[in-house]
Amino acid sequence: MKENIETTEKILRKAHKEKRSTLFEHEVYGILKGMGIRTPVHIFIRDVNEITSNTLSLFKRKDSTEGPVSRDSPQAESRRCKVRL
Repeated sequence: MKENIETTEKILRKAHKEKRSTLFEHEVYGILKGMGIRTPVHIFIRDVNEITSNTLSLFKRKDSTEGPVSRDSPQAESRRCKVRL
């Protein structure tokens, strides 16, 4: 339990240090996972060169309409979770 709190605090401190009032989707998933809540399959990709067929294969589902989104892409802004710090 203490480790989960420390992970959450680390994520929130990083966002605060970067003067962000929102968390990235992968940060929210990190907090939820620490709380024992199931999250969707996700991978944080820092560079386009990290995208491989193996990476993309994790997202192949019959009912999936969206694939991975780079944090710097225009779609990333709409997928961020809004959290007041």
